[in-house]
Amino acid sequence: PSLDAVLALQGGLAPDARSRQARRGRRLLDALDRVRAALLNGVAPAALREELRALGRQAETTGDDGLDALMREIDTRAAVELAKLDRAAGV
Repeated sequence: PSLDAVLALQGGLAPDARSRQARRGRRLLDALDRVRAALLNGVAPAALREELRALGRQAETTGDDGLDALMREIDTRAAVELAKLDRAAGV
């Protein structure tokens, strides 16, 4: 399910944490799109690598099992892509 679909189906659980994690999820997905473009162009921008690290540090549970599971999947994908960027940058 998409992030928006999970949020639409769940109501009233820890709205602040849910909102923060939904925003973080959207930002991670946007960053992952930029990662794909960067890797296709053979570059690994330091700012993009740091953005992924910073977003990863902001992870928190929301009490919403569906959202938390979806965020774990996004976080895992982001970690894999960050490793690719680090390798491309020679880190």
